[in-house]
Amino acid sequence: MTGRRRVTCCFFGDGAFAEGEFHETANLAALWGLPLLLVCENNLYAMGTALARHQAQTDLALRAAGYGMVSWAVDGMDVFAVEDAARRAAEGVRGGTGPHFLEMRTYRFRAHSM
Repeated sequence: MTGRRRVTCCFFGDGAFAEGEFHETANLAALWGLPLLLVCENNLYAMGTALARHQAQTDLALRAAGYGMVSWAVDGMDVFAVEDAARRAAEGVRGGTGPHFLEMRTYRFRAHSM
């Protein structure tokens, strides 16, 4: 290793955000200051259910911030915005500021199984 902190990334969809495993992971990562980058692809549907039908608060970055980690939403349809946000988040994690959460807001154009 070259002296830079390693960053572990975890990619998941907005449906997984509702699962207990996400909340346990986010809580412990923030509590222990782990070098973790959580990236949520929010395409507004969990399988076949619209996000607004199963989540009272649809701003997932705001909810993740409740764990005390740096969190923000990004236009997931803009490759340059995604690259910039991922770079900033990775630098923050490497800098020792604990876990970061990115919500990549996008849209699903095909069915879940496609």
